[in-house]
Amino acid sequence: MCFCRNLGDPRKECSCTAVQIQRYRSRPSGP
Repeated sequence: MCFCRNLGDPRKECSCTAVQIQRYRSRPSGP
């Protein structure tokens, strides 16, 4: 997953940069 939520979706193109994806994955998850 990423900010645009299209990462890995074969029908939609991810518009995030590699840096944005890395930041999204490194953020803490949960409430």
